[in-house]
Amino acid sequence: MKPLPIGDFAKPNILLAEDNEMNVLVITKFLNRWNIYPEVAQDGQEAVNMASIKVYDLILMDLMMPNLSGPEAVQIIRNQGGLNAQTPILALSASPEADVTELVRTSGFTNYVNKPFMPQDLFDKLSTYLPTKPEAPIA
Repeated sequence: MKPLPIGDFAKPNILLAEDNEMNVLVITKFLNRWNIYPEVAQDGQEAVNMASIKVYDLILMDLMMPNLSGPEAVQIIRNQGGLNAQTPILALSASPEADVTELVRTSGFTNYVNKPFMPQDLFDKLSTYLPTKPEAPIA
């Protein structure tokens, strides 16, 4: 088994929109190892509500959620022109990659992460959109 990627993000504000408790636990476990402590929305409507009152550095959004699907929630967040209209939003999906690619493109997602994910894949996607802590100066 590969070791977990090592990284220390600059304590970003992350919203994790995921209705499956087990997925929340797994994703949060990895994020915490990288100095990321997400706020969690249990469905798409809660994600829209949270995104309307706080600026996030990145949003991780499950595609299939109750009350409001991930794509519907993303379209509302983007179209409101509010605090997170330009925030990177990554889809979380267990669907086949070919299906997800088109949905991500047409729904306003920035990118996606397949579930189940490899920690390195999640880390690489996060590294693309989030700043890491600056290196300590050498004395």
